[in-house]
Amino acid sequence: MEKDRLKLDCSARFYPIMATKKYQSLYRISVIMGRDVKKDDLEFAANVATKNFPAFAVRIKRGYAWHYLVQNDEKVKIFEADGKLLNPIDFKLTGGYPFRISYEKNKIFLDMFHALTDGTGALEFLKNLLQVYNLRVESELGEEERAKFESALNVTPEICLEEVEDAFERYSERIPLFKLNIKGMAGKAPHRISGTLLKEGLKGFCYEAKTSEVLSRAKARDASFTAYILGAIGCAIKNHDKPVVIMVPINLRNIFKSKTKRNFTMFARVSLKSGTYSLQDYVDEAKRQLASGVKKESLKDQIATTVKGMNNFLMNATPLFLKTFFAKVGRLFMRSRQTVIFSNLGNVEFEGLGVKEVAVNLNVSKNNVQNVAAISFEGVTKFMFTSAIAEERFPDEFKHTLEEDGIELTPRKI
Repeated sequence: MEKDRLKLDCSARFYPIMATKKYQSLYRISVIMGRDVKKDDLEFAANVATKNFPAFAVRIKRGYAWHYLVQNDEKVKIFEADGKLLNPIDFKLTGGYPFRISYEKNKIFLDMFHALTDGTGALEFLKNLLQVYNLRVESELGEEERAKFESALNVTPEICLEEVEDAFERYSERIPLFKLNIKGMAGKAPHRISGTLLKEGLKGFCYEAKTSEVLSRAKARDASFTAYILGAIGCAIKNHDKPVVIMVPINLRNIFKSKTKRNFTMFARVSLKSGTYSLQDYVDEAKRQLASGVKKESLKDQIATTVKGMNNFLMNATPLFLKTFFAKVGRLFMRSRQTVIFSNLGNVEFEGLGVKEVAVNLNVSKNNVQNVAAISFEGVTKFMFTSAIAEERFPDEFKHTLEEDGIELTPRKI
């Protein structure tokens, strides 16, 4: 890690450029605790956790060609939740930190700017925060012992260079410019969900099911959890003449050895045609494409394309203000390269941390108006929909599809 500045990782350099007053590339991980949250203790824990994660103790600044990160010594602030889902982060209010921690009664919300890290990194950060929070809240130490405990936690740990590295750079292999797989990553124009854009804010929907039921139905259809849900999504989005394109984040830490806390996620692209197909047809096709998309060689090509694309002479020579200008103009004509994003954070554990429920929300935009995330915890899977439109057809059809296949879904507010 450079002493004064750190490049944004290759996969994240356009996130600050594409951000607007209404939409940022945010996502939220929220937990419901067994008791009401104590703000002062949460603030203490947030500041300790940020020191434990040096890659997060940063602020974003403008450079000549790109934004970059610098060390941030400001105190992390805790906010009272305003009831708004994934409202853009005001970095002036957060002291420059590209994340926001808020609470309401027994709920804690972590809103993370994707320029900083992916869902895996954010989840590790949240777990560390909760570990410190619980030690602080549950401690029965006397005043003197408690002071020593807090002093020990305030010691800044030695930086692990691998945790702050850009793993894309580390695992990128040299390839000629003409071999960049840009067309393969973009694909053809997909079906877009249409609807009435909300004038203010975003909507959230949550359905929960027994994890065992979802896994059982997936197994019955000879598919993984993710492939099964991708098939259900394809089945739920109907009456269109273009394919439903679902982008699926793949945690590369499971394939390449890396301890990085920054972004190390690549998207697999699953394209499902419209027609009179059964759920099994969609599941089989999703399974086939997903298996192809997560092959190590395919991911290596994507990594190389991302790194080569971000580090070429033209990208580094073009001033940031021009990139920002072209991004603003492009938004007037740009169309999303996917119909929806589906992110499965899998089964998570918060053993001994007082967590009763956990949920995840992905951000959306006017071009990508609905996304869905899944997370499983203590035998329950939550499907969280985020929407920028008033219509609720997609979440309703998804619920109907799974219920027709024998899975009971229950609406849940979180």
